[in-house]
Amino acid sequence: MFKTPLHTYNYIWGCENPYVSAKAFGLVNKDANAIDIAIFISLGLAVSIPHLGGLGGDFFSIVYDRDFEEIKVVMASGYSGKFSSIDLFRSLGYEDMPRFGPGSITIPGLVDGLNILWKKYGSMDWGDIINYLIELIEDGFPLSRTLRDSVAKLVENGGVDDYFMKIFGGIKDLDVGDRVRFPSVVKLLKLIGEDPRNFYEGDPVQRFLDVLNRDYKLFDEGDFKDYHAYITDPLRISYKGWEVFEAPLNSLGLSTLQLLMLDQESGFTPPPLSLERIEYYLNLFKVVYYIREKFLGDPRYLKVSMEKLMDLDYINSLAKDIGVSTGSFDGDTTYFCVADDRYLIGCIQSLFHPFGSRVVDPYYGVVFNNRGSSFTFDESVVNCLAPNKYPLHTLSTPLLKRDGKSFVLGLSAGIYRPQLHLQLITNLVDYGFYPQDAIEFPRFIWDPSNDYVKYEDKYDVNGSKFRGSSVPYGSRIGVGSILMVRKDLLGVYPDIRGEVFPCGW
Repeated sequence: MFKTPLHTYNYIWGCENPYVSAKAFGLVNKDANAIDIAIFISLGLAVSIPHLGGLGGDFFSIVYDRDFEEIKVVMASGYSGKFSSIDLFRSLGYEDMPRFGPGSITIPGLVDGLNILWKKYGSMDWGDIINYLIELIEDGFPLSRTLRDSVAKLVENGGVDDYFMKIFGGIKDLDVGDRVRFPSVVKLLKLIGEDPRNFYEGDPVQRFLDVLNRDYKLFDEGDFKDYHAYITDPLRISYKGWEVFEAPLNSLGLSTLQLLMLDQESGFTPPPLSLERIEYYLNLFKVVYYIREKFLGDPRYLKVSMEKLMDLDYINSLAKDIGVSTGSFDGDTTYFCVADDRYLIGCIQSLFHPFGSRVVDPYYGVVFNNRGSSFTFDESVVNCLAPNKYPLHTLSTPLLKRDGKSFVLGLSAGIYRPQLHLQLITNLVDYGFYPQDAIEFPRFIWDPSNDYVKYEDKYDVNGSKFRGSSVPYGSRIGVGSILMVRKDLLGVYPDIRGEVFPCGW
């Protein structure tokens, strides 16, 4: 083991910023529950590491209420604008979706996702949570290495405008740990503290629209006013004695479950650091990513029923179609998890790419996501662009449960997330690894855009036939954590690959 896990009894959490993680302790003294702490952490991360998952991004969480044996998923991803269409972009000279800029943006879901999460499960007053956060950040917070480096990289590459420079430009010249202030975001948090729907129906909306529609009209006030996150039931399968729960479409949680279903059916468990494991998983990946490309997206537009998409016979028939036996992505996301004596919650939030669309509202300092870049102009597939449509989304966070023990786990990984979820879950279930060993174990990913494999250099790949290359162990192939609940024991297991800071009480 390279990092030390934390075990405790009453409260526990782990997130990717030490300042936010440490300051969450203050809520324990205010009789917060795990959900209140999760809301504080989410917003704290949105302010302190806004390149990973800011207020202009999306949010998914899975919540296990152990008192009532109920598991629910918060779905808080946004949709395209009312005026966004393939014809519009083609008339502007685009041959595919813009990767950055206003045309890549969908309505941000994070704020309303936290709102409905609090309404169902929170115990503190909403305003008290927000005011506590404002007290901590109004006078500044320590600059993280990842935020400084991300700003410096964007500025160096010339991919930002004057609005971005107004809010973030000075960060590139600071040292790690220097005090950073975002007074514009504090203004917005005060409005959100009064009523979270102010983000969608108050003063910010017109300011957002001025920026989003600056090149061509994509959104109107109704796009924001009509947006609502929602709570729903998770998808569920049984995997080798464990119940596994995941977010439904438009999330890629379904892809994680399909991988597990195919793996369970095969009955094959290759040695954990072997070439056989990589090659075996590659076959599974190719089946599931073919399904992802052709059949997944906004659930209102499905051409194949969910029953079929979770049916092994149907999945295997598609595998035969592509001759498989049973673009390069530069994404950024932040995952965190919280538990107390009742709730277990895994949360993931993201702008998609670092600083998302690179579009910034200069008044409130909101950086908008670029989730719309996931759409395609190919009208034969489910994920083609249409007005007010949800894109196929990479965010998801699984929950495992058996015999009084539960895990939530997750990591930053973009389109590779289902591949890494499979590896983490099989590390725990198939190989019986201790959770800290499971999160630290070497990883690999397959890029479906170019059929290329990257693997951490602990793997023995002598004799391999795939195209690939090694990266040093401890690479940035996902940054995540695992949280375990077992009777009265709580444990967080941080990843060697990033800055996950566990705290407990």
